[in-house]
Amino acid sequence: MNISYGPPGQSGVTQLMHVGQIEIDQNPLRLARPAAIAAAGVWVYAVIAKDRKLRRTAFAASAGLVIVSLLAR
Repeated sequence: MNISYGPPGQSGVTQLMHVGQIEIDQNPLRLARPAAIAAAGVWVYAVIAKDRKLRRTAFAASAGLVIVSLLAR
């Protein structure tokens, strides 16, 4: 971080600048793909654990999130 001070006699910092780039993604739809992958992992776990309710829920969530991620492109 670069800090520049004003001329002598002036108190306080006059300017703060961050060196480098911080990219904050403001689009929440970009989280759909990782969430779809996580839901698919939960679906695989539910298949192994033979939990029908969790399997249906995870499959529906995964399918919905895949559609959202495709539409968000």
